[in-house]
Formats: sequence, structure tokens, C-alpha cells
Amino acid sequence: MQHRLRLPFTAAICAMLLTTSCATTKYPEGDKNLSHLQTGRTYIIKSTSNAKGDRLIFTNIENGVLHGYNRKHDSIRYTIPVNTITEVRDNRKASAVIAGGIIGAAGVSALVISSTRAD
Repeated sequence: MQHRLRLPFTAAICAMLLTTSCATTKYPEGDKNLSHLQTGRTYIIKSTSNAKGDRLIFTNIENGVLHGYNRKHDSIRYTIPVNTITEVRDNRKASAVIAGGIIGAAGVSALVISSTRAD
């Protein structure tokens, strides 16, 4: 019985991890098209100097430099040169995919449990 529950749960976790990776935009060397960034949205921006990434509220890009704030009511303006950006992650998309994956996994496990009790 334990084996029956593991397979759907494992499949749901794998599907969630695969779809979460779509929320990240990685930029190869020389291709820095950041036109999809929306003002006021929070992004995690990784650069060559900071592999962990900075969480910034995006404001604008001027003269090849990305500008943003760390928090909504923060007065310190952060700048990251566009040519050093390696990855941009939109947290809202990742959170929605993770929440959907959890809800889907709960639904699948409820179906499996109800079908095992019906036998």
C-alpha cells in the first residue's frame, strides 16, 4: 500500500519542479533583453558578482544599468549593470506553480486514498 502512495506523490513533485524552472529566465553572454521586466514587480536577479541573487523591486533601466529597491518602503536604490546579469527569476510565477503543485498533489493523494478504501 505504501508503494501505491509513493508513485503519484513522486510524480507530482517532479512535475512541480520541472514547471518551476520555467519561471526563471537565464541570459547567455551577450543577450540581455530585459524588456519583459515590469515596474513595481519583485524579481531575484543573479549577476556575475552575486551568484546567490538580490531580491529587488524593479523600477527602470537607464544607460545600461538596472535600478531597483530592496523593499517597498526602502530609500536605498540598488543598481546592477545589465551586462553582468546572468539570471532573472519572477517570484510570483514560481509561487503560483508551487501552490498549484501542492494542490494537485493533495488531489492525487485524495483520489488514491479513496480508491484504496473502495476495494
